[in-house]
Amino acid sequence: MNLWANRLGQLTLLSVALFFFSCEDESSFLGFKNPNEKFDLYSVEIPLESSVIWLDSVRTSNSYLPTDLNRFLVGRYTDPVMGSVESIAAGQFFRTSSTKLPENAVFESAELWLAFDLYFYGSEAAAPQTYTVHMVESDMSATPRSKYVSKTPVQLSEPVGTITTDINPEIIREHYVPPAGSNVDPTPDTMKIPLNAAFHEPLWQKVVDWSYSNDSSYYKLDEFLDAFPGLALKGGEENTMIVGLNPFSFTQIVLNYTAGTTKGRVVFRFDPGLISYNNIITDYTGTPLDGITYNTDFDAGEKRYLQTGSTLGTKILMDNFFAFTDTVGSNIIINEVQLVVEDVETYAEGQAPPTGFHLRALNSDNTIRQLPDFDKINTGDNDLYGAYRGLISVDYQHPRGLTSALYSNNFGALAAFDDGSPAYFDYNESTRKYVGYATLFFQQVYRNRADKQWTSFLMFPTVARNSTAASLKAVNRAVFPASGVKMIVKYTKPTVVE
Repeated sequence: MNLWANRLGQLTLLSVALFFFSCEDESSFLGFKNPNEKFDLYSVEIPLESSVIWLDSVRTSNSYLPTDLNRFLVGRYTDPVMGSVESIAAGQFFRTSSTKLPENAVFESAELWLAFDLYFYGSEAAAPQTYTVHMVESDMSATPRSKYVSKTPVQLSEPVGTITTDINPEIIREHYVPPAGSNVDPTPDTMKIPLNAAFHEPLWQKVVDWSYSNDSSYYKLDEFLDAFPGLALKGGEENTMIVGLNPFSFTQIVLNYTAGTTKGRVVFRFDPGLISYNNIITDYTGTPLDGITYNTDFDAGEKRYLQTGSTLGTKILMDNFFAFTDTVGSNIIINEVQLVVEDVETYAEGQAPPTGFHLRALNSDNTIRQLPDFDKINTGDNDLYGAYRGLISVDYQHPRGLTSALYSNNFGALAAFDDGSPAYFDYNESTRKYVGYATLFFQQVYRNRADKQWTSFLMFPTVARNSTAASLKAVNRAVFPASGVKMIVKYTKPTVVE
């Protein structure tokens, strides 16, 4: 026990349960019970040291991977604990048809149609929300889709459209019916924002030039995007919630015209093949996180935090786990490893915590640890990946390891479930705990304890069990005590019979 005390320092053995595992041998079949139990089963609760890490950014572009959750995230709200959060959506648009206008076409009006995807975060109280439409004033095509991240700023024109409308999340969730097709009129609770002449006049002229003069800049994508780099949507200063909008199935720009007694439309859409993303802005001034900087350990006192989109995570150190393994030595079998986060703080309606988190391996500089390109052989990292094959899940959603806004070709490493899928630690509403298991992974960490490769992980929050992409376009958060982050290890140790 002296070694245990010396190695673990403040680590306390909060609960140790001793059970007996009976092993039958030949004598028991003859009616004589073996008096010597061969194994003892122990359970140890290990508190994990932790800190708060603010990743410099996460990818928020749409349609980068087939598994992406595609969303325009728009609005702002002020969290009483974690400060203000704002999201601005921006995207390229292009024509849906090359059909030319009839000879007598007369412009009538221009609108931006937007459909909800039923994500709301912030106040649940019905309240007026303001949204302004802006032209994007930079070439979005100059940057690859994978490099559009949460902190990528949007260069905005003066507003070219605005609307203030009452939004009641509860009523919308209950009664909202998404539009059935791209050409139907918006339903009453679908947003329809008028666009002014500064936007629609040059766009209408482009349609006219194509129709009557065969101007190819309407027809050719590159030439069109040179003239119209994109459109952005921003929430008002007094908004009280952030909403999710479906960027593709219905959202579109509509130019209405008449030709004699006939009404017509020219439609432009934010197609999945074009670039769109969300610029998510957080301000922690005046909060317990005031002073936090990117990729730097931040001691938030007795509290720890998770926040999607921003992205805030809690870094856990494996030092106490390794101290435990060094103490018990090699003569044990780890049967179960459970990671637990206890006493998650209650939350206001409309501000549910992330539904779970993944464990992303970290480098010593707190960036996401990357796995190598798999076509490069005979490297130490590939050997490491081979040693943990099936126990590490490749994190395709977060191919970042640098503090700059540049991506490499490598992908991050996630601790895996026993079946090889990304380990996910679920939030339980009734117990106010995050709980999950990654037994085989930590068994292998134990076996390779002499070569301590996995020394820290980031608890990376998400809002959907089977979609790490969902965490990139949401702003859910959770708060819990530092003392609530624990690992529970159940292991078997042979008895010593003299």
